[in-house]
Amino acid sequence: MTQQEDTRIRVGVVGFGNYGKAAAKAVGKCRDMELVAIFSKRDPQKLQNSYAKVYPTDKVAEFADRIDVVIICDTLGTKLQQETPQLAQYFHTVDSHPLRGTPPTAKEVEAKRQLRLEELERMAKDIAQRQAARDAAAGVEQTADASAATPDTNAAPGTSEEENLDEGIHEVSGMMLPAFIKEPVFQPVYQAFPDYFAAVDQVGQSTKHVSLCAVGWEPGLMSMFRIISDSLFPKTKTYTFWGRGISMQWSNAIRTFEGVLDAVAYQVPKEEPLTAVLNGEPIYDDSRKALHYMECYVVADPAYDKEQLREEIMEMPGWFADYDTQVTFLSPDEMREFHSRLTHAGLVLSRASTSQGINEQIKLEIDMDDNLEFTAYVMVAAARAAYRAGQAGWSGAHTMMEIPPIWMHPDPPEKLRFQTSGS
Repeated sequence: MTQQEDTRIRVGVVGFGNYGKAAAKAVGKCRDMELVAIFSKRDPQKLQNSYAKVYPTDKVAEFADRIDVVIICDTLGTKLQQETPQLAQYFHTVDSHPLRGTPPTAKEVEAKRQLRLEELERMAKDIAQRQAARDAAAGVEQTADASAATPDTNAAPGTSEEENLDEGIHEVSGMMLPAFIKEPVFQPVYQAFPDYFAAVDQVGQSTKHVSLCAVGWEPGLMSMFRIISDSLFPKTKTYTFWGRGISMQWSNAIRTFEGVLDAVAYQVPKEEPLTAVLNGEPIYDDSRKALHYMECYVVADPAYDKEQLREEIMEMPGWFADYDTQVTFLSPDEMREFHSRLTHAGLVLSRASTSQGINEQIKLEIDMDDNLEFTAYVMVAAARAAYRAGQAGWSGAHTMMEIPPIWMHPDPPEKLRFQTSGS
């Protein structure tokens, strides 16, 4: 083994979905890294590839002495909050927690569930009464359980849904309801970031591992830029716009809903405030809802009530409830044809006045052809920084804002510090 190979950072990728594949590809292009293994909950035999061998996720601890840092791509959903602390026992880690989502309390969930059950009970009673009226009109003898609507196998072909209410009736919580009505299920959301960060930090401090949390282009790269620009001048005013483009985190949030087969969520700047900021004009409301709206496209399971799904998505706490949100349902073919490109964009613009009549402006603009690949490369650079932070004696959880940017570069500081733009 050469000296260069001996000093390469040994990387593992946990999860081999779209993010995992993009991360594995990015690691393979880094001269100072070696992709040791990929881990997946799916059958490894069906996932073998040219990047690295795939192992079951439950084998990851066996690689504690063979891997320096793992990039967690297994899920951007709720499982991340248990997975990262577990992995931080054995490795330095990089994850992409989205920073948002305050779960409703158990009391709030139960109250909402009871309201939904009451609504379903009223629906079941209405169906039973209308079925009984139809039976009476047809001279069908009523039985003791006549209140339980049953399918009408003698319905004439071509009858409307209004005339054939009992078609596809099934039981939900002891009530007879149309087949598209399901037991009320309220989706979990991400653990609040401070609690998540504290849990990961506790493990990292005890095991002397470094975990970089909430890594990506946003949060992550753009967060670093905001810290730099906001620190330079007093009374800096910073504006952040995302899109128009598909957010993987927001799209994954929709996919957590039962009954959603596929989904994409576009973050879209509102034209009026964006134009004002670009023209140097003041805006008086810079809240999330004032600056952006969400445009969601969903492929739904035909067995589910689309209006119920729409309501659940639009009211998702910590996520879509904070924005003007549009939900449009599409067929799988329409989704593939019109929403397969994962483009995205971002703009951070900071303005400050250093003296009377003297104004300064700093702008970071990002334009992505592929959100997945862009984010994967940011996470790989963060993995390099996490490893170097560990080498420097750091431990516990951190964000990209706390890491020296020079640690993200493949070249050593002693080389970079003397480089000039003409070298």
